[in-house]
Amino acid sequence: MSSRIKRRSRALSETVVLDPGAGGPITRRALLGGGAAWTLAAALEGAPAALARAAGGHFTVALDGVRFARDARGRLVSEPVRAPHAFSVVGLRWRVAPPGHAELHVRRRGGAWSEWAAAGGAHAPDGAAAPAGGEPVWVGRADELQVRVSDRAEGLVAACVTAAADGPVGAAAAALAFLPALYAGQPAIVGREAWALGRCLPSVAPALGTVEFACVHHTETPNGYGAAQVPAALRAIFRYHRFFNGWHDIGYNFVVDRFGRIFEARAGGIDEPIVGAHAGGFNAASTGVALLGSYGPRGPSAAAQRALTRLLAWKLPLHGAPVTGRVQTVSDGGPYTRYGRGRRVMVHRVAGHRDVDSTSCPGAAAYRGLPRLRAAAAARAPAALSLALDGPPERVVFAAPQTVAGRLLDAAGAGVAAAEIAVEARIGLRTERLATATTGADGSWSAFIALKASALVRARFAGAGRRTGALSAYHAVSVLPAVTVSADRTIVPAGEAVVLSATTQPPARRMTIVVERVELDGTVTVVARVHLRARAGRASQAVTLAEPGSYVAVAEVPGSVSPGVTIQVPAAAVPA
Repeated sequence: MSSRIKRRSRALSETVVLDPGAGGPITRRALLGGGAAWTLAAALEGAPAALARAAGGHFTVALDGVRFARDARGRLVSEPVRAPHAFSVVGLRWRVAPPGHAELHVRRRGGAWSEWAAAGGAHAPDGAAAPAGGEPVWVGRADELQVRVSDRAEGLVAACVTAAADGPVGAAAAALAFLPALYAGQPAIVGREAWALGRCLPSVAPALGTVEFACVHHTETPNGYGAAQVPAALRAIFRYHRFFNGWHDIGYNFVVDRFGRIFEARAGGIDEPIVGAHAGGFNAASTGVALLGSYGPRGPSAAAQRALTRLLAWKLPLHGAPVTGRVQTVSDGGPYTRYGRGRRVMVHRVAGHRDVDSTSCPGAAAYRGLPRLRAAAAARAPAALSLALDGPPERVVFAAPQTVAGRLLDAAGAGVAAAEIAVEARIGLRTERLATATTGADGSWSAFIALKASALVRARFAGAGRRTGALSAYHAVSVLPAVTVSADRTIVPAGEAVVLSATTQPPARRMTIVVERVELDGTVTVVARVHLRARAGRASQAVTLAEPGSYVAVAEVPGSVSPGVTIQVPAAAVPA
């Protein structure tokens, strides 16, 4: 093996199980992981066959020892570099300072060179350090590359991803599956699994933010790709983002190809405000849509423009945001944005990546087209609605009925009547319907729900006719176990035993029965504390009460205590 080739040696083996636990603190991030365990295991060192079977290989080609010469414009151009394996995605990475303006092109051995593609600039998760590298460039299939930079960079390497060969599974996925249309006006969207094929697993559960605006990107991918290549391109971009950049998932929420197909990219749900890694400093307040291609000198295809218009005209109003005008948002800071943490920034509802970060993305031609895109989306988009959800409380008892209520209002603040509202709970990655209600003349509605697991609760209007769908904000709700305790008798002679029985829902493996003596002055003394192993959520224990007095028994499990049962032990009668 050439000394220039360095195979990735860090083994990746991760298991993520997020369980907020009964009665414990609960957050959106924890809830989205509850009940979902994503396991990612790949032995990356010395196992190329295993890589090909699993998620494709990735390797680096060191460029420190490669000869560079200046061209007529003073740029440093490398000699052709042969990779040890064919690759489908390549990006540049460095140890210290970036190499200024950077480009690369590729070819198959003995073939013609591709056009030069920009390979600098990047984006990142909010609050993260900058990945020491540029964006991935999809090249189809190549095994030689050449680099052109304005400055030398220490530790410069080409980071390459070898896409797994598409066998019968890939062929079967050629007819891409669209997600069901759950909302009025929802465009046709290819589901994530249609391109991921079970091979592209995020490392942690997705986080939820808000959708105040949409950020438009391009991927710097050469524009001549075929329709059948797009799923493989998305898998390769995922691997670059996941393994080279170290992100949890592909950075974009959606990808639109030149054929006008919309793809679900980052996991979590197309109608959710999933936090991406596409616009450093602004990910938690935006949704990121990437045009698959390079749109510097030439703009996106008409089919891509129409698809992007349909997507934005649906996605923004769904979250209560118009597609025109500007919104004030707050930067989370970071290495790629010129806006420091806490800085208030006015951005277009449909913005280009360069509006918030230091980049030329989405390319000069695509950026020039944003005013037309906004106008086209505005002509198509219905007016945004506002859906409110009041309650339930932050902590509720298992299966205890709770009342929730809210209002559905139009853009003018008037109530929307006769609209069906669904109340839903998100538990892990599963969403289940809890109740439905119909709005009154003033747009108000109410319903009863009962939760059996900690969840994120929201209200949802699917839309009807020309009315768009609407979503309420999530309410994080912790479910406490329902605990009861009973006594076989409540008056017990001194020195005799009372049998105390406890139950929990959901069933607990262990519980504690506590007996306290209550004095006339209110002083409480614990006289018995018994730890029991439960069976099917039930346990019982006989407790002897030696002294006359008033006693209270309760049952406890972590996070919850039962109501007490009072037991009296009368004083012995005095002989006449």
